[in-house]
Amino acid sequence: MIEVKITYEVFSKDGFSICSCAVVSGAEEIPDFVGNKNSIKIKGNFPVSKNVNLKVDGRWEKYKTGEFTLIVDTFEETIPKTIDGIIGYLSSCVSGIGERTAKKIVRKFGLQTIDVLENTPEMILSVRGISKKKLTDIVDSYQKTRAASSLISYLAPFGISLNQCMKIHEAFGSESLNTVLHNPFKLCSIDGLNFRIADKIAKSVNLNAEDPLRVREGLLYILSEASHDEGHMCLRQDILVVRAYFLLNGASRKDYNDYVKSSKNSGQIIPLKDYLESMNISETVSEKRCKSELCELVKLKKIKGENKFAYLDYNYDREKYIAKDIVTRLKLNKSVTVNEKQFTNEIDRLEKKSGIKLATLQKDAVKTALSEKISIITGGPGTGKTTVLKFILSAAYDLFGVNPDEVTLLAPTGRAASRMSESVGNGYTASTIHSKLQLASEQEDNPASDPIDSKIVVVDELSMCDSYIFYMLMKYTSYSSKIILIGDAEQLPSVAAGNVLFELLKSKAVPVVRLSAVYRQGQQSLIVTNCELIKHNSSELRYGEDFSFIPTGNQVDTANTIISIYQSALTVGGQTLDDIQVLCPFKKKGHEAGAYELNKLLQASVNPPSASKREVKRGSTVLRVGDKVMQIKNNYDISYRTKNGDIGNGVYNGDCGYITDITADYITILFDDSKYVNCDISNIDEIDLAYAISIHKSQGSQYKTVIIPMLMDYKIMLKRNLLYTAISRAKENVIIVGQSRAIAYAVHSNSISKRNTLLAEQINKYKGE
Repeated sequence: MIEVKITYEVFSKDGFSICSCAVVSGAEEIPDFVGNKNSIKIKGNFPVSKNVNLKVDGRWEKYKTGEFTLIVDTFEETIPKTIDGIIGYLSSCVSGIGERTAKKIVRKFGLQTIDVLENTPEMILSVRGISKKKLTDIVDSYQKTRAASSLISYLAPFGISLNQCMKIHEAFGSESLNTVLHNPFKLCSIDGLNFRIADKIAKSVNLNAEDPLRVREGLLYILSEASHDEGHMCLRQDILVVRAYFLLNGASRKDYNDYVKSSKNSGQIIPLKDYLESMNISETVSEKRCKSELCELVKLKKIKGENKFAYLDYNYDREKYIAKDIVTRLKLNKSVTVNEKQFTNEIDRLEKKSGIKLATLQKDAVKTALSEKISIITGGPGTGKTTVLKFILSAAYDLFGVNPDEVTLLAPTGRAASRMSESVGNGYTASTIHSKLQLASEQEDNPASDPIDSKIVVVDELSMCDSYIFYMLMKYTSYSSKIILIGDAEQLPSVAAGNVLFELLKSKAVPVVRLSAVYRQGQQSLIVTNCELIKHNSSELRYGEDFSFIPTGNQVDTANTIISIYQSALTVGGQTLDDIQVLCPFKKKGHEAGAYELNKLLQASVNPPSASKREVKRGSTVLRVGDKVMQIKNNYDISYRTKNGDIGNGVYNGDCGYITDITADYITILFDDSKYVNCDISNIDEIDLAYAISIHKSQGSQYKTVIIPMLMDYKIMLKRNLLYTAISRAKENVIIVGQSRAIAYAVHSNSISKRNTLLAEQINKYKGE
């Protein structure tokens, strides 16, 4: 094997790395065709550390440039046999030893330090400042690190990162490797690991394909995948069995989709085994076994359900809780009775004071919100939802003495909360649901905060609320609180599982007022006009000063046109980076008019490299000071400092900001013009450029100008509520760039809103009891 020292990390993500290395030993094993035997490049799944060397073996791969890279198949970690190497290892890999202490220990024992630590650790007590307790901690840490190294070596080729290996070691201790070898599906309990990874390991150790644990984890994985990737709370039991059957027999998701199409086209159900054989796939797990293990999971209460639908246990329990809680609140006596004469006089007074005349439906919305324990106000852009909310809060103060500190304003994202605070004003401050409940993980069931017991609780942008967030909100909001839910049912459903607003409206149980008349920017706003046209399935959009369409023939033309528009808006139009936003149906690499590639082009245009701007590279993406960025993953632990000096924790998926500084260890970001966050370089994958973002990520935000690429290349993503959501994000101007037939295709495609959830049925079931 070749021993190397990593000198430069070219790329690293999810345990996969490309690194430049200095050759420490074994140069004679490097083929002559490689050329330079003193420095090589290695690629694969292995831990990256500047304080631990690697012994590597694998195969050589030649690139178009003529350069050879070693594809690592196996590796071993080795501690460098130099004074500096041992000091670096001890200070970075063994807890309880800092650089100063490491130097004192190595000064005493020299190159024999590791042998002493391994065989006669009590000798280290002779080093000044090392107590018996400290020595115990040092030895424990060293032994854990060395014990984990064999686990890391075994699991790295499966794409399991160093951090995940340490989580496995924490969970299973000295039995970790034995667990991996004999019961790999236990790894599914570790955060970040799943059935597909465990199954690769299982196949490498020739585990029985029909092992009950494997089949059960496959069934659970299918439900988890449907929840995470498709937003389903549940699946029909027969579909769950078929999808699990394909997964467990090594068939792909595409194979399953083809099977569904074939059965639909033939008008009959094709036997699963026959279909597999037609694809030259041998059945290793029978349909019968899938069904029997599903029954076992039901007995174990890991899968629950009714009406022939199957849920992961927690999704089922949460949906049932939401339904029961809604009905309980509906059945409570009204805590406030709105006197008709008082209400009319109050509305008249507020209209005169504000200079705004409310329409009949808007008055109904105010009255309903003040009267009911829980109510919904829904309507499209420009229909006056914010105006209604202002009237509700003013009337609550005047009629019932509800002060701003007795009102809780909430939204699903930081951007939506900021916009809500700005819109309402008058001493009212909105926050995210996450921060209000002080949630510390994605699936936490016990928030750190006290329950919400405000007299009025308002939740804006309800369409963005997934079932988990809504469950937590309802569970930890007092029954004495009046809850007002506001949202636009035509927008995209939440990113995570559920379709809460749609289901609440579908149930017809919660009092609802639907605002329809348009007020924003006057009746002539083409943004609002076109939102209404799209809502009513019309692709005959109207174009003018505030809503334009620029035809282009392909992705390259579209991208170039967008760059030109963007630059013009900034230089000639006097807009800022906050004012203008590119919203894309598609994000993936390789699509010139997708968010990923557009970000690189826009960055080069508006924030090019310079000697005065620090930057950091992540694969092919460069982040530099001044860049507009977005947090793309909830981080509940990271701390922030506000401009006022206040300290808090948490940045959330969708939060936007600007990079203000980059050091060797941190990227400093000012999020939402309010809080400074030092993002560790190791968490750089949580940050993305945000000159162009996906339409999904734009929910809850508004911008003066929105630019939308629309091409048939994105056909799979083009849906009515996707286009509607993108357009409704604009306050002053919409520019669509692309193909008119892509607009028409999106308008007439409305299948995206279909999600498997039985919340409406559950609400009406409890209501009837």
